[in-house]
Amino acid sequence: MTSTDADAPEPSSPAALAEVLDGVRCVMFDFDGPLCPLYEERPSDGLARTFHRILDDAGLRSPQLSGLSDPYGMLRSLPHSFPGRMFEGDRLLRSVASVFGEHLTLEELERVGRADPTEGAVECVKALYERGFTLAIATNNAPESVQTYLKSHGIDRMFAGRIFGRGWDPRRMKPHPDTVERALTAVAPDGITRDQCVLLGDTPGDLAAARGAGVRFIGYCRSAAKARRLTAAGTRYWVASLDRLSEAFGDA
Repeated sequence: MTSTDADAPEPSSPAALAEVLDGVRCVMFDFDGPLCPLYEERPSDGLARTFHRILDDAGLRSPQLSGLSDPYGMLRSLPHSFPGRMFEGDRLLRSVASVFGEHLTLEELERVGRADPTEGAVECVKALYERGFTLAIATNNAPESVQTYLKSHGIDRMFAGRIFGRGWDPRRMKPHPDTVERALTAVAPDGITRDQCVLLGDTPGDLAAARGAGVRFIGYCRSAAKARRLTAAGTRYWVASLDRLSEAFGDA
């Protein structure tokens, strides 16, 4: 981990990882964090200000949104933040969601063009692919941002188009299991069942999505704080490095 703490939980042992990976055929990755640290070096404050400006321009006020600074959390919360307004039939809310989603995508594309891979990520993807695992991505980022990044690092073909990200409806962003369910639908023709899939993620929302879809979960925690958050949310298995994950799949 990049930071230490005397009270931090310990990463899973090789034996524990072998247990959770037994029988796995498909590995699903969250994108921001496990594969690419989109916001690690530069915070997203500017995006939050943009979202608040879009809301002001639309004449929308919500105490629930005013206290938020995470742009993805703001977009996810938008449909539920205006009592009496139904997202499906509300053109204004859907327009705001669409406009802000476009801002998010442009920001992601700018960031993936400059971001280095998470340490060990490219090597991990290549190792899993060479060992015959089916790979997919389930993320709250835009599919085009992810595809651009994977292609720039020469690993896009290893996912064979199995990239499932943010769509038009923010209610289906993780922790909703929609992206994981779409990944499951994509691998089903290969005879892969949900109990043969594992999601690698770094947030409680990833854990909740995995649980909602009935797939296994391994946390990726580069800091003691993240390890505490994930274990407090109920994560049983986690790694502090992708090198360790590659080794664990080799041992499973």
